Amino acid sequence: MKKQAVIVLARKYDAGTITEQERLSWEKWCNSASLEAFNEMLREAFPGRTFSEGQLLYHRKQAIESLLDDAERREGGREVAFGRRYWAAAAAAVILVAGATWLYHKTKQPGIDNFRVAAKIQPGRQGAMLTLANGQQVLLDSLGNGILTAQQGTNLLMDSGKLKYDVLKNESGNIATNTITTPKARQFTMVLPDGSVLWLNSSSSVKFPVSFAGSERRIEASGEIYIEVAQRANHPFFVSLPDRTTIEVLGTSFNVSAYSDDKNITTTLLTGAINVTTASEKISLKPGQQALTGENGSKMAINTSPDLTKVMAWKNRLFNFEGSNIKDVMKQLSRWYDIDVIYEGTPPDIDFGGKLSMDISLDGVLHALKDAEVHFRMDGRQLTILP
Repeated sequence: MKKQAVIVLARKYDAGTITEQERLSWEKWCNSASLEAFNEMLREAFPGRTFSEGQLLYHRKQAIESLLDDAERREGGREVAFGRRYWAAAAAAVILVAGATWLYHKTKQPGIDNFRVAAKIQPGRQGAMLTLANGQQVLLDSLGNGILTAQQGTNLLMDSGKLKYDVLKNESGNIATNTITTPKARQFTMVLPDGSVLWLNSSSSVKFPVSFAGSERRIEASGEIYIEVAQRANHPFFVSLPDRTTIEVLGTSFNVSAYSDDKNITTTLLTGAINVTTASEKISLKPGQQALTGENGSKMAINTSPDLTKVMAWKNRLFNFEGSNIKDVMKQLSRWYDIDVIYEGTPPDIDFGGKLSMDISLDGVLHALKDAEVHFRMDGRQLTILP
């Protein structure tokens, strides 16, 4: 393979955009290249980084630990979770601090059948189920452009894979409501009747009117959504969440994660200003802040410096496992790959970090788990985590 082609693959691997076929070519080259050739390629691919000779020995664990130490120093002493074990994957599009984890590839292999089974499980894709006011359901996974139906003066149409509500005239009285739901292994984007743009992560649901009448706009949501709210003076926008939590906004962009199996509801503000209200408390957020709401809205707290890259990773089709434990990681994998995860015995105590493309098949993820020394068994769509 020509040097420039290898450099392109290295940069794609580092960015998490490498395809499965490209990954195989990349690994084949890494396993056959001399140390000198590998060193030269790495420096040409990433001229802004500094690597010592020992750090370029990608087949040694000591090298990646040293490289991560140097990356930590270059980033001004940012804490890197080494804990007991960490996400060190060369077999999937995974990167850690300074994007260098792909330099290390362990040779220990779990049962090959695990990977054969997982290779058949593809990542999630765009799609959703729309439930109309009369109970009729419309599968939106592969519809072409055009009008789907009309309800109370509003046309429902598909446009470049997005669902849009085109309000021709505002009705008064009892306004019909629709519900859009993304099951496991699906994400979807739609435009609400007021022009607000809504992104749904997997296992999420939003209920909304076919047009917004009166002085306020209100929707109900569960799961995880990101909204860019259209500004309308004197028409505040409300999002009702589980546990009697409500978000009030005039015009802004924010992310809400309200999965039923998560400990907290997290509301993260990117731009504008919002109020988060429970039955007993109300707090206001500024851009870059995050509200944490406990079970039943019992406690509220503000995180003044959340990791916005991690919060928004799903919208950019990335997993970001920085600071996550194994149960946090497995929740995301279960939702995106539509698998069931169970644990035999006590879940392993592992500190994860790094990013993983959401576009790879499950076998790529299992390679990463294997490199993190996670023991597992794959049976159909059930992933069992072993002690």
